[in-house]
Amino acid sequence: MTRTDTRVLLAFLCFALAYFLLVWNGASPYVYVSGDTANTLSVLAAMAHPGAFAGDPVFGDPANYAFYRIVHIPLTRWLAGFTGDYGTAYCLLLAPVLFLHLAGYYLLGRLLFPRPLHAALFSLLALVPISLGMGEYWGAHRDAQARLTFSALLPWLLAGAWLWRARPLLWPVLLLGAGALTYVHSLSAPVWGLALWLGMWGFLPARWSPWRKLAVMAATGAVFVLVMAPFALRFFAGNSAAFHGDRAELLEAMRVRLRPGSVHVWDNVREFFTPGLVALLAAGAAAVALLRAAGGARREGARLIGAWAAGVVGVSVGLTWLLGLRHADGGVPSLDFFLVRGLRYLIPLALLALVWALVVWAEGRRAPAGAAGRGPLGRRGAVLAVLLAAVVVGGFGDQLWRRTAELRHGHFFSLSPERRDYVAALDAVRQRTAPGAKVLVLGADELPVRYYALHPLVYSWKDGGFVVFGDKDGMIAWWRAYQEHEAIRRVPDPTARLRRWEEFSRTRGGTVLLLSRDLPEARALDGDVRVLYANDHFVLAQLSSGAGSGPGPGSGPGTGSGTGPADRPIPREG
Repeated sequence: MTRTDTRVLLAFLCFALAYFLLVWNGASPYVYVSGDTANTLSVLAAMAHPGAFAGDPVFGDPANYAFYRIVHIPLTRWLAGFTGDYGTAYCLLLAPVLFLHLAGYYLLGRLLFPRPLHAALFSLLALVPISLGMGEYWGAHRDAQARLTFSALLPWLLAGAWLWRARPLLWPVLLLGAGALTYVHSLSAPVWGLALWLGMWGFLPARWSPWRKLAVMAATGAVFVLVMAPFALRFFAGNSAAFHGDRAELLEAMRVRLRPGSVHVWDNVREFFTPGLVALLAAGAAAVALLRAAGGARREGARLIGAWAAGVVGVSVGLTWLLGLRHADGGVPSLDFFLVRGLRYLIPLALLALVWALVVWAEGRRAPAGAAGRGPLGRRGAVLAVLLAAVVVGGFGDQLWRRTAELRHGHFFSLSPERRDYVAALDAVRQRTAPGAKVLVLGADELPVRYYALHPLVYSWKDGGFVVFGDKDGMIAWWRAYQEHEAIRRVPDPTARLRRWEEFSRTRGGTVLLLSRDLPEARALDGDVRVLYANDHFVLAQLSSGAGSGPGPGSGPGTGSGTGPADRPIPREG
């Protein structure tokens, strides 16, 4: 490793730490993870505290989450022993994951490109956030989600595939690594298991007989299957429950919760390929053609990139389509359609081909010695440095602007008043309600009630995307709750809407309301509820056993003051 490599890696480390600090901003506890991460932390909370979630629509039944055994869960649980809460522990993973991402793609670039600057450009390009169809993304994120962690580990596998492309005896090590990544992100591992396997085929020694080639490829592929088998068996065992409802109702629920095209592979593909992604992939295909024409190692690289892309498409589209045939005649759709999201891995392959083609073009235009321009970088280096700066500003500008919002409002490594008040309200849920009390949250993110306050929920939008993995009957229950939830939101009168929320909660076993003060319902609380805690932004209220059938709005507040419900001051606590 050269001195330049050391400097680049130190710069990457500083970038990863800075990005982490902007995301974390000193929050303790940290309850601001994204929805998918919140589900992961909810799984962790349910595994660690199984008795706390009785009656929860998802986590009350261990069969709904027993299959979800990814490496983030034990790692976060271990870190929580130091941080005191799951959110902060998970947030701590962001810096090392971002650094692994940057360092891995830099290593891959150093193996392929002649200059460190080329590799640094490729590495930063590979981290630029890109929004895709189906709610998918590529690149940096505010959480070290499973898919981001997989993306960070992927270039290390690809670097090994390049180094060992002519050493078949080492190929099982690569497939072992790909199989192990099943326990990082199970939907991505099959994509790269096939992609790496296909890439190996073109590098089998020509002197080998066809039977020897087939035997080596079969044995290599078997390594991947054997490593991922424990996860796959556990997953299918936990998601084989029979569906007893109406298929048409299930399909409608899935279309609403998972986007209209989610249950048909070709609709998924059309939604996934945004115009920008199509342009990027077209440019990447042209770059692969240029590399093939360049010959030598570049031709081998083009062959590998093409094989890897074929594997990505083969699993994401081909396998999804084949599996979908099982329910084309009226069967129940399963997890198959989620594999389409593996198309996101065409992005780093296109970027790899584009940067490599740029390097080939730059070398072809190399000026005579001494004419490259003044300074240590030279003319081409200066151009690439400007391009590198443009990537950082343009690619990460929106992300960094959002990450600095708290700082720009004067909250430097501290929480805004509203965030502080939400944590205080969650603490009140933990301290002032009975264990196992089901909570309905209105006007705030409800999932921290599970993974921080350790209480079951009455309803969550995110639950629809979780039970669809296996509990189809649970999906129908969620769908009907969702329809009622949306109908209540459209009720114009705040007092009537509050009555409906109370009934919605009570019929599902809920006994506690956590409301934002910004909602008109918070000013309509009356004798049916008892205020347990309140601050400037949130109110925690206990429903009486007769919620929904008690005294009317004008009967006076439950705390004994004499004004009407809309005017009654709710006591605040710090």
